[in-house]
Amino acid sequence: MYVRNIWPLSSVGFGLFNLMRGSSMFFGPMLMGVIRDATNSWDLSFFSLSIFTAMSLVAAFLMHEPYSPSF
Repeated sequence: MYVRNIWPLSSVGFGLFNLMRGSSMFFGPMLMGVIRDATNSWDLSFFSLSIFTAMSLVAAFLMHEPYSPSF
């Protein structure tokens, strides 16, 4: 039996969340290297990477369909 998704996402919203997730994976390490070269500080570079990682996790969570048992 198919259970309908209770969190319908529009294609625009899905695209925005997917774009956020992809851009955080692409630009996160690049920004980390730029900050590391400019400031000579590993702390700031890892902090910037953690922000992009958090954005990626939030986007992945929002795109996740809730569990719906089919019994």
